[in-house]
Amino acid sequence: MTLWFKDPGKPNWEVWKNNWQAEATVLNDIKEMANNTGPGVGFGIGDETHVLHKVIDPPNSRHNLSITAATLRRATLKSADLQKVEYTKSLCGQCVVV
Repeated sequence: MTLWFKDPGKPNWEVWKNNWQAEATVLNDIKEMANNTGPGVGFGIGDETHVLHKVIDPPNSRHNLSITAATLRRATLKSADLQKVEYTKSLCGQCVVV
């Protein structure tokens, strides 16, 4: 899925990165990323062109983790340019690229 951010004091959301997410843990992973978001920074998920759900939308600092199954489906990339996707050892064995 594509992760989005908004810098403090700026009006526009920007693509942060495409990220591999395990389906079974995606909500927990999003919650963990939100917990690690800096003060005043917005954090959301979406597709490659739009923010579909704002998890943190400043100035409101509360986390909105009420993400519908339909939104998660829309945010799930069917394919991605490998250069745009970060791969870490922690995902080893969880993803298959064909």
